[in-house]
Amino acid sequence: MARTKGSKSRPGTKKPGPKPKKLVNQGRLPVNWISKSREECSFTSNSNVLTSDIPTSAPALDSIRDDASLGDLVALVDTSEILEEDISRASPESRIVEGSIDEEEWVTDDEEEADDDHSDDEANLNEDEEDISDDISENQSGSSTTAVKKKQFVHKYFLSIQSRVVEETKEDDSKLPSEYRRGTFWILPPDPFFALHNPTTEILALREDESFDYDPVMLYLPKVFLWIPHLLVDDRLKCTHFNCSGKLKSNGYPKDPPARRVVDLKRNFYIMSSLYKCNNRHCKKSYSGHDSRIIRQLPLHLQQEFPAYLTHRSGISKDLGDVFRPAIQNSVGPRRFQKILRELQKLTHARLEFQYLNYINSRRANPTMQETINPPKFKEFSSYSDKDGYAGYTPTAQYLRVLYTAMINEMRHLIDKQMMVLEGRVLKGDHTFKIIKHLGRIGGSPTFLAVYTVCNEFEEIRTQLLVPTKSLNHLQFSFEKMREAYTMYGHDYPEIFFTDDVINDQGFLTSIFPSLSRDVAPLDPANIINNNCEYPILSIPENVTTSLLSTYNDIQRVFEMLLRNKRMYIYLL
Repeated sequence: MARTKGSKSRPGTKKPGPKPKKLVNQGRLPVNWISKSREECSFTSNSNVLTSDIPTSAPALDSIRDDASLGDLVALVDTSEILEEDISRASPESRIVEGSIDEEEWVTDDEEEADDDHSDDEANLNEDEEDISDDISENQSGSSTTAVKKKQFVHKYFLSIQSRVVEETKEDDSKLPSEYRRGTFWILPPDPFFALHNPTTEILALREDESFDYDPVMLYLPKVFLWIPHLLVDDRLKCTHFNCSGKLKSNGYPKDPPARRVVDLKRNFYIMSSLYKCNNRHCKKSYSGHDSRIIRQLPLHLQQEFPAYLTHRSGISKDLGDVFRPAIQNSVGPRRFQKILRELQKLTHARLEFQYLNYINSRRANPTMQETINPPKFKEFSSYSDKDGYAGYTPTAQYLRVLYTAMINEMRHLIDKQMMVLEGRVLKGDHTFKIIKHLGRIGGSPTFLAVYTVCNEFEEIRTQLLVPTKSLNHLQFSFEKMREAYTMYGHDYPEIFFTDDVINDQGFLTSIFPSLSRDVAPLDPANIINNNCEYPILSIPENVTTSLLSTYNDIQRVFEMLLRNKRMYIYLL
């Protein structure tokens, strides 16, 4: 059954109604975002969208940019790998070959981040998606001159690096760029003091406006991680396409964008990778150097040099990820962490600006003879989010939330392995229902009833699963695997298991772990009832009166009487 282009309704469903003001499940991606294909979701991949002349002062642009970045992230939800980048669908115009650096316009691959005080940024995703589409259609036909100027300096800077690397790898016999010969992957800008006193002529030539005598443009240069893996291994890289045995050959460097932006703790950096193309004439599949399928062909000690976790169109550094995980585990949520990250990045920007202002004051206090005659012009330091200047960027809390989920999913097999090696002679299992309130619902009903957790005597989690009912029959497979792990690692089988439903759980637990019934003589309930048990039965003292309170008035009356007439004693044992 065909449907009209652009319609969001699927065959067999009702027509889409008006957008709700609030989503039912705030803080999570709506189902319709996750179910879309990558082609439908990557609406920011069109370069016309990013180069359009959008007024940066519009308040509504904040939420638009928020969800443009989130739209890029949807592809991460559709995949099982963090490091995934397939550029085989890219057009030939989006790549450049070695020795032919094209100086066409370039724009960054992420939309600019907004202020962090958007309390409804997840609640209005659908509404903002329509706003983005409207802005795209309005700006595709407009002039892109302003956007080209905004990206020209960064664009030229990256292309100048690519041109230098191409020349170095052609002229030198070792075919290694100067950074690799010095033993580093990083292209580092000069420190602020030397950058202000001795600015590089080649960098100053990349400016759009050269009318200023003192320009802080040298302070805007980011770090660049140069990643050309085929120069670092002896064996040729292989094509990973299905039923293809071809080898990969170098295919120059990308131009749209020339480098991938990666969010770091204090200041973002960029990854510049080479492109590869399969030499099989029936395949000709293209790859980027930071593609996970390329990285996994490298030696493990070389893989560890890669500094980032990449999403579909962005990424975070490993240093940031190392801080992000323990922060989440210690009750610092994604929104709070996003504010902390933004504070650190803005603090770095403020310190650079303060250093530049101090330099200006120093020059004004001690001018040269020429500067006394003709006072120099000082250019103002750019704002944090100025794409033509400092180009600061902080991802949204929603991006960090989905990224953390993907990171944990990647490490799930390692976490399961760690749980398997744990032993426990005393186990305790129980259901909890709190987390279910935060999960999505289908037709108003929760998909799971509870979370069942088994801990050992050291309070280490041995098993944890979402269950549809309180019956342990749903956990038979997991308990059998836990028993197999006990056998595999030579652990002693559990001897005691604490549960809040002994009568109903006893049969299931003893069938999995017969050690629980070893040297145990169960009591016969009939003997207990007939007072034939050797153990004394707990009885209520005769001077204690019991009464049943079944109504609110009775309960209120009795407790008021107790509080008014009786003293309350608290015994600390």
